[in-house]
Amino acid sequence: MPAMWGMADRIMDGFLADGECEFIRAFAVPFTLEVVAELLGVPEEDRATTLHRLMHKERPSKLEHKPLAHLDAQFTAY
Repeated sequence: MPAMWGMADRIMDGFLADGECEFIRAFAVPFTLEVVAELLGVPEEDRATTLHRLMHKERPSKLEHKPLAHLDAQFTAY
């Protein structure tokens, strides 16, 4: 999928200049979430907020022990 190459390039541009990174945190997690968001049809304007919340594990306390329920609530609308 050409869109995935673009996502990968954009994410890598954020850390390549530094010459090093923690690969899972810097690339694998954001790339995976971007691909899932793309496949689910999350609108571009909602992605930054949604991905930030998921990457930083910002969950309502009532769902703290049910992370899959949180993800379901985040993505069901899409």
